[in-house]
Amino acid sequence: MQYFICPRCGAKSSEKEFIDSFCVDCSEVKIKSPKENYFKIVRCKQCERALLKGEWQKASFSDIEAFIASKFKGEYERAEYSLQNGAVTFYVKKGEKIHSFEKRFKVDVGTGTCPDCGRISGGYYEAIIQVRTDDGNKTRIAQYATALEKRLSEKTFVSKVDEKKEGTDLYIGSSKAVVQYLHNSEIRALITRKLFGRREGRRLYRTTFLIRI
Repeated sequence: MQYFICPRCGAKSSEKEFIDSFCVDCSEVKIKSPKENYFKIVRCKQCERALLKGEWQKASFSDIEAFIASKFKGEYERAEYSLQNGAVTFYVKKGEKIHSFEKRFKVDVGTGTCPDCGRISGGYYEAIIQVRTDDGNKTRIAQYATALEKRLSEKTFVSKVDEKKEGTDLYIGSSKAVVQYLHNSEIRALITRKLFGRREGRRLYRTTFLIRI
């Protein structure tokens, strides 16, 4: 059987991938790893968002793998990280041939609770949206409230939906998100505010938005 021997470490081509005359470990492919040789990523067990780049965002395991791979820089065509085997695979083009080699990199994906889910479980809210009609049409109210909940869930969380005789009340995590949505959608609402506490010397208000459709 014909094989090559690395002139630097003596490894055989039957044992390792070779790039030109050297094995992958001795070849002069420049790879810059993250400063930390270890990552810990927290994924919310309830909404399955992950804390990436300092923000909680929707992230599947494939998204997490792509995020880890993006942290490496160097002279390669592409990189792929596998949570299953804990290694980054680099694909390097030399001439017309694509070579691949692996680098071990430990990532610990733990579970936790994101701030939004923590607030939801605690019943936290900053705003109430009251959806009403003059004729009390419950079907119309329900359809409008459902659409409203869907839109606002893209920006904040809805901690509770309360069906009442006079209409539907939506309990929203962020009053700022409600104000922005109503402004962008040109929806008119009667706004009232009520003091409910203090935090670090600041007054905290809950805001009620009455919408008549």
